[in-house]
Amino acid sequence: MNCEAINTLEDIEDVFTDAEFRKEYFSYSFGAFFDYYYAWEDKAPFEKQMDEDLESNDNIIWEGFRASRKTTRARAFVVWSIIYTKKKYIVVQSNEATKSGDWVRQVAKMLLDPIIVGDY
Repeated sequence: MNCEAINTLEDIEDVFTDAEFRKEYFSYSFGAFFDYYYAWEDKAPFEKQMDEDLESNDNIIWEGFRASRKTTRARAFVVWSIIYTKKKYIVVQSNEATKSGDWVRQVAKMLLDPIIVGDY
């Protein structure tokens, strides 16, 4: 089955029932990975754009309202990048060392989530 595109209802069902298919499909799509593991439905256009921004490998700056899941999405992208070895080096920058450390600890916590561990 071609995992680069999901075209049928049966393909969508495979995402939920076939772990091997899911892992392969998610390797092509951070947006699908984020939607599945972080239960986000009915994405707004700006959220789809954020997913595309992350996958573009461009330098990005987001400006958004509180609770728009900017940080969660960025951390999930790091999780996805680690799982699928998408990035050779991941740099976390912050004005304060404690905030960078907290950020990295949160990514580690996401990596240790039982659902993620069970799938990968």
